Amino acid sequence: MTATPERSDVALEPDAASSDLGFSLPPPARFSAAKLLFLAVLVAGGFGLAFFLAYAPRRAAERELSQSAASAARAAPRLAVVTPKLVSDG
Repeated sequence: MTATPERSDVALEPDAASSDLGFSLPPPARFSAAKLLFLAVLVAGGFGLAFFLAYAPRRAAERELSQSAASAARAAPRLAVVTPKLVSDG
């Protein structure tokens, strides 16, 4: 069996020799205020477009339904006239 190292035996920080890459890393990328503003406007525009694409068909359907209901309210009621049939006692 192999002995498992205890937590105190494991180095928490690597030594400088093993972490040397042989070159220097570039600084992390930074976003300018203009890029962040452009991104915010782009995201807001995307949400606005999604809202409009979902709202426009519903608005058109609601308008059509209200026009249909208004014309049905103005129309004369439909009646079915049936002539009576005499049933003989028989």
